[in-house]
Amino acid sequence: MIRHSMYCAIALALPLAMPATVLADTCHVTTAGDSGNSGADWSAPLDLQSALALSTCSEIWVAAGVYTPTTIPGATNVSFRIDREVAIYGGFAGTETARDERDPRSHVTVLSGDIDNDDVNDDGNGIAESYSDITGSNSNHVVYLDGATLQPITAATVLDGFTITAGYADGGAQYDSGAGLYCLGTGTAGAGCTPTLAQLVFSGNRAVSSGGAVFNDGSAGGNASPTFRNVDFHGNFASHGGAMYNLGEAGNSSPLLDSVTLHGNRANFNGAAIYNYGASSGQASPTLVNVTINDNHGQSGGGLLNYCGSSGASSPTLTNVTIVGNFATVAGGGLRNWSSGAGCVVTPTLHNVILWGNMHLQMYSENAVPVVGHSIIQGSGGSGGAWDANLGTDAGGNLDADPLLGPLQDNGGGLPTLLPGELGSAIDNGDANACPALDQRGIARPQGAGCDIGAVEVVPDRIFSDGFDELP
Repeated sequence: MIRHSMYCAIALALPLAMPATVLADTCHVTTAGDSGNSGADWSAPLDLQSALALSTCSEIWVAAGVYTPTTIPGATNVSFRIDREVAIYGGFAGTETARDERDPRSHVTVLSGDIDNDDVNDDGNGIAESYSDITGSNSNHVVYLDGATLQPITAATVLDGFTITAGYADGGAQYDSGAGLYCLGTGTAGAGCTPTLAQLVFSGNRAVSSGGAVFNDGSAGGNASPTFRNVDFHGNFASHGGAMYNLGEAGNSSPLLDSVTLHGNRANFNGAAIYNYGASSGQASPTLVNVTINDNHGQSGGGLLNYCGSSGASSPTLTNVTIVGNFATVAGGGLRNWSSGAGCVVTPTLHNVILWGNMHLQMYSENAVPVVGHSIIQGSGGSGGAWDANLGTDAGGNLDADPLLGPLQDNGGGLPTLLPGELGSAIDNGDANACPALDQRGIARPQGAGCDIGAVEVVPDRIFSDGFDELP
């Protein structure tokens, strides 16, 4: 069946379990809000910090605009701190009476670390498109999710519909990591940070150490494993983990990334997009489903770096993931798997993955044996006798043929993606047993004779007997 690269844009929507009217414990926030108001409706809005501090606000609606955690220059340790069960939604115009009336794409709601309002921003929208836009004093963490001090942060805590930007983690200790969001799931017995993070953009955040956009701290017996759905990471920077760092040292940091794009992030050293570190009987083994990783640059692991220090595990599962056009100066332009200690387990599993056009080896492994099935890996030789055993275990169905991907762009669904060519190797060659029901844009799988490999499912042509396409 012939596939076509044109299709209608699909707007992703998360399921809503809310009634049509405002709940009594819903608090309203605008840029003009005040702590002296009730927050009960848009006519008496609170400021965001006050709403976060009120335990009576179990759901917070935030109107479009730019919000900073403080306006005091130099107060870089001030963040939007979340330490309880609360659902926070952005994307409101300030007139809605039901949550599903909001539109985060039209009513952009920005959480910014630019506390002295002097970052370079040519667009005038308050969003740092790149870490290089940051100047002066900026918050070390724009958002701080504390699942250790009072109570664990669970999936019932929601952050949805925001752009998180211009954090600069340049302090000491934990203040040098997680500039956009720091997820603390360590330090005490029962600690955990497993929130629901959806419809977010992490843009232009910078960390001196680790996790330019996000640092998930699941060390010392804790658990920091958020769920990310419909999230865009771009223009972020760190020494390690330009967009995300998952720390599972003597604990667990294994987030779920579902329908996520990471592009244009940078790291001085390892894991330009994502760094997973498991050690001391801990693990950092995230699950990636329908994820696009493109144009990230670092020294090692241009896309992902999976590292085990000692007696730990770093074995992520990648299903229908596209890793294309990333760069590493040393090795593993797309993916590096590295085990350096006794008792380590580094065995990533790849199903329906595209590794193509990454510079300095598509995938490089040391003391690690990935399991690869129904994936497209440039230079692999493919299954059937020519497979390069240095890439790991051949689980069958692997190809070494160009998927003919288009450029990174809006192909529908709200996040930039790479659309496979209709004559490329990705079409219909995925493993149906591992294929998710939807692609990254919310398109049903499969659309043709089989599931497509990678994050995007191509919609078939609708051809009539006269040979003409159906008109829209």
